[in-house]
Amino acid sequence: MPAKNKLSDLRDHLFESIEKLRDETLTEEEFQKEVRRAGALSNLSKTIIDSAKLELRAIEVLGSEVECAFLEKKPKPAPMLPHIVSKAGVK
Repeated sequence: MPAKNKLSDLRDHLFESIEKLRDETLTEEEFQKEVRRAGALSNLSKTIIDSAKLELRAIEVLGSEVECAFLEKKPKPAPMLPHIVSKAGVK
């Protein structure tokens, strides 16, 4: 089942949070509430991004058979090790 949310959605939420923090019409209480909310969003975002990095690392190691649920497009497979080794001059 495809993921409901993508990294682009996360990016949108982060920018919305920044926009709320820049809203000069907020009272001090509302602003502090947004600061707390932005902090929680930041912590959750880091966890999501770390998870996506792990998925991408799995794709690098295992090849294109592994899917990354966070990405809109399937990543291209990494070059094969023999190709890398031959460029380094190792036989």
